[in-house]
Amino acid sequence: MDFDKARNNNLLNYIEPSKEYIDTIKKYLNLDLIKSKNLKIIIDNMYGPGKGYIENILEDTDTQIIILHTEHNPLFGGIIPEPISENLQETKFMVMKEKADLGVVTDGDADRFGLIDRGGKYISHNEALALLLYHLYENKKLKGDIARSIATTHLLDRIAEYYGFKTFETPVGFKYIAEIMKNHDTILMGGEESGGFTLKEHILEKDGILADVLLIELYSYENKKSFSEMIEEIKQKFGYLYNKRFNIYISREKKGELMQYIKENNPSHSESKEPIKKEIINDGVRFTFPDESWTFIRPSGTEDIIRLYIEAKSEEDIGSIYEYMNNFLKTFKGGVK
Repeated sequence: MDFDKARNNNLLNYIEPSKEYIDTIKKYLNLDLIKSKNLKIIIDNMYGPGKGYIENILEDTDTQIIILHTEHNPLFGGIIPEPISENLQETKFMVMKEKADLGVVTDGDADRFGLIDRGGKYISHNEALALLLYHLYENKKLKGDIARSIATTHLLDRIAEYYGFKTFETPVGFKYIAEIMKNHDTILMGGEESGGFTLKEHILEKDGILADVLLIELYSYENKKSFSEMIEEIKQKFGYLYNKRFNIYISREKKGELMQYIKENNPSHSESKEPIKKEIINDGVRFTFPDESWTFIRPSGTEDIIRLYIEAKSEEDIGSIYEYMNNFLKTFKGGVK
């Protein structure tokens, strides 16, 4: 039927879900506490559909808000709308320029979050997830297990264990986290290192807006302590872990061959080096070292790269593991860069 004819015959039912969504998010928050802190916040929507939501959620809190990149721009200002440090230079600058308490980011479709500390320091997704989990347990007194992807920091496991809960590990992809949360009603939080986060009884999909406002609430609970200070305290309590993701460039034609090579071969060891544990998990391979540091290798589904994730007890160890694994990858005769 013609659209106008259907409308004229009252056959269409219009809905506007944003109000219900905003009201739902507000129920998770202590808005009076946020109001008492007189915050100044930078919000970067990265030209995506997240515009207007955080402002509406905080509308009665007297928070001073400066908004970036809300206009419609199908080229996203020439920057990939992924909320990682190199894509947030303007956001970091504005946090410093305006002397803001913090900056929060939603990506190109608002399902992932980003966090800028005061002073313009980028906080990684792994660190932000640790902050969120600690906030849920310690400040909000919530209970439950966690679900995380295989490439996400094990610091979450340590925090959950301390509070008496367990960790469910999934393959990379939030659909796996959603599936396990659907099947286990004990899980409080799901998270992945690329900026995905959700809560029990919320939508079973990552929600960057929810993560951002919970981080704003955390900042209020901690009396405007910097996120860097909070992270240091968490690591002092639960142990230091550092993580980094590297991109290994390889042609699309050779990507599958390289992954097969990794599955069938192991890095060489010197006599003094203990063997490492190897696990093939879906499309990736994880190597675990004796000190529980680990690396996970998987192909990107959209780019001509292999992603190499490393977590270790020091930044120096990350460099050593990267060199060790890079030398292994170069034994593949297919053109690794």
